[in-house]
Amino acid sequence: MRKIVTDIGSVRGKLNRYFSECVGAGRAAEVMRHRAYQQLLTLQSDCHFKYMRFHGLFHDEMAIAYRDKNGALRFNFQYLDALFDDMLAAGIRPLVELGLMPEALASKDAHVFWWKMNTSMPKEMSEWYDLVFATVQHCSKRYGEEEVKKWYFEVWNEPNLRGFFTESENKDAYFALYEQAARAVKAVCPDFRVGGPATAGPKWIDELIDYCKKNDAPLDFISTHQYCVKHGAFDEDGRSMTQMMPVDYLTDILKEAGQKCHEAGLPCIITEWSASYSSRDPVHDTYYSAPFILEAVKRCEGYVDMMSYWVYTDIFEEVCPPRQLFHGGFGLFTVSSVKKPAYHAFRFLGSLADTELNCNDASSYACCDG
Repeated sequence: MRKIVTDIGSVRGKLNRYFSECVGAGRAAEVMRHRAYQQLLTLQSDCHFKYMRFHGLFHDEMAIAYRDKNGALRFNFQYLDALFDDMLAAGIRPLVELGLMPEALASKDAHVFWWKMNTSMPKEMSEWYDLVFATVQHCSKRYGEEEVKKWYFEVWNEPNLRGFFTESENKDAYFALYEQAARAVKAVCPDFRVGGPATAGPKWIDELIDYCKKNDAPLDFISTHQYCVKHGAFDEDGRSMTQMMPVDYLTDILKEAGQKCHEAGLPCIITEWSASYSSRDPVHDTYYSAPFILEAVKRCEGYVDMMSYWVYTDIFEEVCPPRQLFHGGFGLFTVSSVKKPAYHAFRFLGSLADTELNCNDASSYACCDG
């Protein structure tokens, strides 16, 4: 029998709510849908995440970058405004993924997923700088410098995977892309936070830190991804066979990643994590997801500064729009707003009082008011 012992007078300290710092969504245009937004409001009432991260801000469906009749690059932020306005109204700030490449800037006809996200480098690096600068400047003017100082700007998504970056075997290409974006962010305001490399697995961390030191490039945080499966591979079609590992597998990897970042004086932000990297893995729909989440966040405490669960809703169309209610989707909600077991794990975490007590069980939380 498991026996959990605590003492109301033995205070460990203020509860570390790093688990509710950030949550993921599939892509920008999905969050703008009525049902997805209603789910977000429900999520915020129970869990209250501080930030949300998603792909596709620069996808053509957001209509940010285009060329006029003379071929000049132009920008339009109406959809960005609608999205960010609604997010802020829901009490959640953007962790802005700067990517991937708008068709107007893209060097190649290279796409991923059902919704066709362009994964290539820009034809002209100066135009990539201009896109990032214009986007960040617009946000600063609309929402104010003091507000945007609280945001995070992350450059690209999983550039070490061929599926997300055509130059994935050449990390220097990513570093060049990163540097231009980082300098553009800082040109708007030196206090705005920018980081990367947003890799699949804690890759390129040392290399990016070294690159930024040698080139005096801005770097305010490290971001990376990790799932609790062994031998992860890119899963564009939702057909990968995954082998889920014990929570120690996740914990050991994040401990090492966090140590590298903290030794360099940088926060370590896990901008994607879950039981599995596949959007068609049945584990996401099962009761097992709830205790896995609770065990993982408890065991990883102190190693990383944020863990952004991937994702909050099954309104998520990388493979295609879901064709079944329960299809192994990443979400805490189904498409029709049924709350999955994983949702209730975060609801439980959100209900914890602010003062944590010492406890004999390393996998348990004991909290009280006052």
